[in-house]
Amino acid sequence: MSSNFTFLPPAFKDLAETSRKAEEQIMGDPRAACFHARFALEVAVRWLYRYDSTLRMPYDTTLGAMIHDPGFRNLLPEAVFQKARVIQQVGNQAVHESRPIRQYDALQVVKELHHLCYWLTRTYAPETSREGAAWSDARVPQPLASATVVPRKDLEALEKQLEAQAKEALQRQQEKDALDSEIQVLRAQLAEAKAAAEKKPDTHDYTEAETRHYLIDLELKRAGWLLDQKRDKEFEVTGMPNQSGKGYVDDVLWGDLRLRLRGLVQFIDKSKRKIVYTHFEDEIVEVRLGDAIAMPKMTGVQYAKKVEDYLRTHQDEIAIQRLRNNQPLTPTDLHSLEQTLRSIGEDEGEDLLTSMLALREVPTLAHLVRRIVGMDRNAAKAAFATFLADRSLSAQQMRFVELVIDQLTARGFMEPAALYEQPFSSLHADGPEGLFASKPNIIDGLFHTLEETLPRVVEG
Repeated sequence: MSSNFTFLPPAFKDLAETSRKAEEQIMGDPRAACFHARFALEVAVRWLYRYDSTLRMPYDTTLGAMIHDPGFRNLLPEAVFQKARVIQQVGNQAVHESRPIRQYDALQVVKELHHLCYWLTRTYAPETSREGAAWSDARVPQPLASATVVPRKDLEALEKQLEAQAKEALQRQQEKDALDSEIQVLRAQLAEAKAAAEKKPDTHDYTEAETRHYLIDLELKRAGWLLDQKRDKEFEVTGMPNQSGKGYVDDVLWGDLRLRLRGLVQFIDKSKRKIVYTHFEDEIVEVRLGDAIAMPKMTGVQYAKKVEDYLRTHQDEIAIQRLRNNQPLTPTDLHSLEQTLRSIGEDEGEDLLTSMLALREVPTLAHLVRRIVGMDRNAAKAAFATFLADRSLSAQQMRFVELVIDQLTARGFMEPAALYEQPFSSLHADGPEGLFASKPNIIDGLFHTLEETLPRVVEG
């Protein structure tokens, strides 16, 4: 049986392979399907950053940072950008949360990936035939009888392995591309192809409304509303101004919901928004008895706020103090800190903490804490004391070092790639190599010192 991704041209070979892998797992292992769809999205995003000359790789190369970079977001049509959000969010949930992933979720996510692949092909390889490229459920393979479901922990391990490989490959690729004239020619050719494609109307149906509704469901679930009962999606009400007097309400949220609705306003089609002024009091129109609805004790947003408040008001605790002062943690420190943060979420603490790590896209708990509390300014100055005391540095070069200290104080840690982005690129467009061109030892020292400031755990 053919795949829904056979239309992808040879230029997107890696993307096609990963997308087919996601498609193959929809029916038999929905969690793995969402994982592979997220990885396919990352392949597509990295391709865009490499070959579209209008994009610059951000200093934070995590998937979330790349797709939310202003330049990237402006590149994608809104409908396609929202699909990327769906793939990323559900992919993260599949790996980092224990809640079940349904076949419906996997099918929706891979269909969103299919739309993104269509846009990518139409935009950058417009000469490729897209006849028969429309999605068909009939092409989705049935699960093999002998197929096994990949445990979530194995997916977590595979995610870390793929992230490490991607990071290493990106570094090699950037070094090679900087010296490769062919890549510059290819970028110019793709820019011409994109410009030609954009002049033609895109008649593909990107099912924008379907994506928006699915995103609303995702946000409601994150806020603790499962909406897994029939009455949650279609609730009959009476007293409606029609012949039968009956009507139906979609997405019924039981209980106090005003605050939870605020995050959904962004999904309303802007062209259809109307300002409505009301002045009335709530009243109970009807009471129906039924089974008790299980409500989460704490939402992810509430948990994250409690964690942040705790960390910022307990900076004298030994583990937090060590992280702020750029001192390594011991395994005991880390375990104690993890238990404390889990306890904030009570019975659901483990899942809430895991979800928070995934949403913030930080590699470890130590990174999360450092990101929230920052690095003590004196500790940052101590790490770069050699550079601050170097009288051979020019005023601009010294300002560069001071900016590093500012960023560490505010953000807690930063990857070396950040040195090529704002605010550093405002001092020299070519980054450290341009600004410290005559001082290679300084460049090496900056990178080494920056690595030394990353949160770390060592045996006590």
